[in-house]
Amino acid sequence: MTKNYQVKGIETREDAERVESELAQIPGFQGAEVSVESGHLTVDGHAISDEHVRDAVETAGFSLLDE
Repeated sequence: MTKNYQVKGIETREDAERVESELAQIPGFQGAEVSVESGHLTVDGHAISDEHVRDAVETAGFSLLDE
């Protein structure tokens, strides 16, 4: 399943890599793509909840924008 999010505060490739690293800790995670330019986050995986993604993004030091 693919889910899309908007992340606030991503400014560098290192920021994006921190988010991706935290997301990789989620069971069922298969991959992620973070756009530094737009802050757009795409997450691929099985049984990954929005709360899992929010927790990982916040642990990396950023926040999800509510849609």
